Amino acid sequence: MKKKVLFSVMVLALIGCGGGGGGSSTTAPGSGGGNGPSIPNPPNPPGSDTDPVAKVRSWSPGFQISNPNREAHNPVATVLASGEVYVSWVEAATEESPSSIFAAVLRADLPEGKRSRDNIQISQLDRGNDQVLANTRWNFLNEVERFRPEPQMAVSQDGVAHVAWLESDGKTTSVYVSDYAPQAGVWSSPLAVESTDEACSEIKLQALSNGDVLLLFKQVGADDTALKAVPFYSNTGKWGAVFEVAASVKGGADVALWEHDGEVLVGYLATLDDKNDRLNVARLDLADLSVAGETVDSTGLKGSVVGAAFQGADVLVWAERDQYGYYSVVGSVNAGDQWQDIPEIEDLPYDAGHIKLAAVENELHIVWRHKDQSSTYLFHDLYSVKYSSSGIGEAQKLFDSGAANPVLVSGGDGKLYVQWFASHTKYSEYTPDRGWSSISQPFCTSGALISGVCYNSGTEHTLDVSGKYGVSAWLQSVNGIRSVAVSLSE
Repeated sequence: MKKKVLFSVMVLALIGCGGGGGGSSTTAPGSGGGNGPSIPNPPNPPGSDTDPVAKVRSWSPGFQISNPNREAHNPVATVLASGEVYVSWVEAATEESPSSIFAAVLRADLPEGKRSRDNIQISQLDRGNDQVLANTRWNFLNEVERFRPEPQMAVSQDGVAHVAWLESDGKTTSVYVSDYAPQAGVWSSPLAVESTDEACSEIKLQALSNGDVLLLFKQVGADDTALKAVPFYSNTGKWGAVFEVAASVKGGADVALWEHDGEVLVGYLATLDDKNDRLNVARLDLADLSVAGETVDSTGLKGSVVGAAFQGADVLVWAERDQYGYYSVVGSVNAGDQWQDIPEIEDLPYDAGHIKLAAVENELHIVWRHKDQSSTYLFHDLYSVKYSSSGIGEAQKLFDSGAANPVLVSGGDGKLYVQWFASHTKYSEYTPDRGWSSISQPFCTSGALISGVCYNSGTEHTLDVSGKYGVSAWLQSVNGIRSVAVSLSE
């Protein structure tokens, strides 16, 4: 059994000072570990009809957005506070054409009578010549790493959207991008920011606070796998040059990407030997394409790395093989010029994985999938824990019948939202003064299932909330064809 080690007083003090910040991932209810920070009372009595935070968000019935005659994969979606919704996905090859990538732009407050594929602006982003690559691995449910969809999408607050994807002609792999300008209402022609005879994979895309965007991808060489990056500059409206973030990184391991006070940080793993991985953080200067690196930890096998800025500090959380042979949730915090370890913030037996982070008010939440003695994903548990300047709460079990690929987001409305897969796609909301709401399944309804479950074990799903608006996208069966369905919230 693992032993839980709480933050030292010094580390807690570091987290508690400084300005605001936010994460981009998963959350859990508050409990244990001392009293949390005082939360101001909402403007209306909790639970009143006029208190929007007290109400559980409502979602529209899902509708099909992909081609009804082609199988679809890897939906990604984003919603802005203005109500604009952006969705992208890959459709499989047919006898007539190779696999292709599509994107849709719509409104979260779309009237019920307009919620159909025929009433939405849908564009094919690729030229239709080569195969667009999608992540079709589904057997990761027992692994530490979470499912990573390809393509990837990032949208700036001004409505400029970007989609990145991989294409292959059988010899050359290319990293493509397309940009959407809201003023023109069209997507740009695809641009290859990299073309190489070396395999590329594991792309990641993130919008930055100044309107710039950063694209990461891994490139497999003869001896090592390199992590490379290419920026999009909002002041010129153009993509810059490709540059190397790290010459050797661990293949198949997720990369953490976050922003703190205008600085871009990347957390990544590098293999040392068969028992140890090194966790590094790279600080990127996109003006001169320079990289400054530092090592956070170099003991034990690691995976599922996530990072966020929180209350003036940088936070890294990951899964690490402990002395008992299990993967534990551990982390580190840097509120100045030194990383302070957070060893084992849970003391549960068996393996943790699929980790996410998200912040709401003065709380940072960690959510993860936790195995029990069974390798069957329907017996895995969804856990969460919160920490703040007052301490670390006890790990809390949110669900005990499946917890694959949790997606956790801060809605910018005083709530956290989590969506994950069990036998169906599950959903819950969190507020600091009420904790987690009852578990529901507003998506992937029983009439759209094959053999009782969503397609692909429900791993291919996404969720985003921004203020009063929300979007969820997932895969389900429509007339026996794997299809992308979308649900809207306002």
